Amino acid sequence: METPIWFARELDHLYLRTGEATAKIRRIRRDSRVELRPCDYRGRYASDEPVVLGTAAICDEEEQHRGEACLKERYRWQWNVIPMIPLPGLSNPHPDLALKERITRARSKDPLPGTCVVRIDVTDREH
Repeated sequence: METPIWFARELDHLYLRTGEATAKIRRIRRDSRVELRPCDYRGRYASDEPVVLGTAAICDEEEQHRGEACLKERYRWQWNVIPMIPLPGLSNPHPDLALKERITRARSKDPLPGTCVVRIDVTDREH
């Protein structure tokens, strides 16, 4: 299934954050093998793009903070702000939050409640 993600790279790992109850997490718990390829914000990709193969693992609390820090370093202010803004065609993970709580969460250094960080270990690259 094509699902766009924001990710950050640290050595041979990629980190991403997603909701605890998402299909991504259910798939990772069933089968840790993943395929990644460049895509647009809706998950559309060109068929000639290379596939990156890897193994995914849901991070423990300590590694979750390391992954979250990598993601914030890459995306800066956008990292916690974009999920708080309703955008057409994208699901908003926190649609019922008051503005004050959205601002508090956007400034937080901790992972957003209801989310988890996933580490992907890159195993191969198809060309």
